[in-house]
Amino acid sequence: MDLTVEYTPNLQWSCKETWFDGEIQFDTKNKHVKYAKDFDLGGAIVKVSGNYDYVNNAPFVGFQVVTQQGISTPANCNGFSLAKRVKKEMGPFQAECDVQGTLTLGETKLKKSGGMEMGPTKIEINRVEMVVSC
Repeated sequence: MDLTVEYTPNLQWSCKETWFDGEIQFDTKNKHVKYAKDFDLGGAIVKVSGNYDYVNNAPFVGFQVVTQQGISTPANCNGFSLAKRVKKEMGPFQAECDVQGTLTLGETKLKKSGGMEMGPTKIEINRVEMVVSC
């Protein structure tokens, strides 16, 4: 009876880089190198990542939108609702603007021939209220 055992080491590590405050990950089991960075936009965080499969020479890019506490996300779509108040002083004038809207992200697909295809993104402004005072 012949028995052959093959051992493949699984090395995984990650580190934070300080230039852009992103994270670099290396995984020998899944054969990829990944870079991830979060962009804080106030009411929502956009998580962007780039993944390179070095065995198949295949790059991938992905993103995820995460809302923070107090922000509602539509239950049936890939998007988020956002309410933002902007204040500005211009000399003796003060302006306040309340904006409410919805951002619906298009569907992202990996094409069989390589690359990615993304559907249209829809931005809908539901309410804008501006108050200017002296």
